[in-house]
Amino acid sequence: MALYLDSQGTYWQSARNCLFDPDTPTCGLGAWLIALTLSAKQPEAARSGLDALIASIDDCRLDGTTFGMVMAKLLPTGKITLVRWTRALKEVARVSPMHAHFVISALEQCMGALPADDSKSSVVPLLELLYETITSCGAGIAAEAARDFRKRVEGKGKAAKLARLLLDLPLDGGRQHKRQVALQMLESRVQRVERWQSRLAVAAATV
Repeated sequence: MALYLDSQGTYWQSARNCLFDPDTPTCGLGAWLIALTLSAKQPEAARSGLDALIASIDDCRLDGTTFGMVMAKLLPTGKITLVRWTRALKEVARVSPMHAHFVISALEQCMGALPADDSKSSVVPLLELLYETITSCGAGIAAEAARDFRKRVEGKGKAAKLARLLLDLPLDGGRQHKRQVALQMLESRVQRVERWQSRLAVAAATV
């Protein structure tokens, strides 16, 4: 996928089909494939990556912390088009409270894991998205590493302003949002158990 980020071809795209299997975890190499695909130049490829990410969150196959770690490793490489990432994650956050929680967790983890000397200007779009998403949920920055990163962003620029706004948010907010997230995650897990039980019943009937 890293070789095809700027490709306009479609001949390689079947490699992503497995990302849509509701019982295939995407917390390993799948997370890398999705993160890279979100930055693809080809619109169909980027859309496919977005759909795969939404589906992975729906099925609880990928968590925000894991995805954020992948983002933090890819961002300093200079291979990622940040505007594509930001646009995709903004759309993900609008799907449901669970998806918004995923985006918050991913951005917190990404920020907390970035190198100390990372350019402040390079993370402004992500800081803007984090502030927009987290305020819409009524929550605050909980990850200590993410809070440490914001404390390192100094000066009078846009990044420093956003960092201060994020640090000023209350840590104990968003209870209703957290409740909705927990219920959605529980429902997703129940659906998986029911799906597996149905498969077992069919298998037992054919023996």
